[in-house]
Amino acid sequence: MPAMAELSKTRPASIASYFSNWIIIAFTNWRFHCALTAQNDPLFQELYAWRSSAWPLAPGWLMLISLLLLGCCIAAGINPVSGGGFTAYNFFQYMIGVLIIAGFTIAYKLIFRTPWRDPKLVDCVTGRRILSVEEINQLDEYYKMSKWRRFLAYVQLW
Repeated sequence: MPAMAELSKTRPASIASYFSNWIIIAFTNWRFHCALTAQNDPLFQELYAWRSSAWPLAPGWLMLISLLLLGCCIAAGINPVSGGGFTAYNFFQYMIGVLIIAGFTIAYKLIFRTPWRDPKLVDCVTGRRILSVEEINQLDEYYKMSKWRRFLAYVQLW
């Protein structure tokens, strides 16, 4: 049973940093779309390029829920559900992951003096791979199949 008690001590810190990472992912998604828009990049007009039909909804919802849950972690660190009032131990138990992520990010920006990137100047082309004719033909054949057959292609065991 002591192992279970030790496991529960590490959970809050990792949970708060987990929500912080999802906030970073949502923010990065918004910044990526800002860069594509600022540069009039035709990425989503390419053949077989996928774009969410309700684009800002997913990262917006992710950001909102992650901020709400992060706020709950902060509240639990300040006023624990189990009672006992505020202690530094409790606060850092819940917030150490967030403080590490924020601290190292700020330190990196200050030490290396990295500027905030202008969406018009972000490199959205390096590393992008254009589909070959062979790949387009393969995708054409794939999408000619019924949805049931395409599903079976993912769960095929042989």
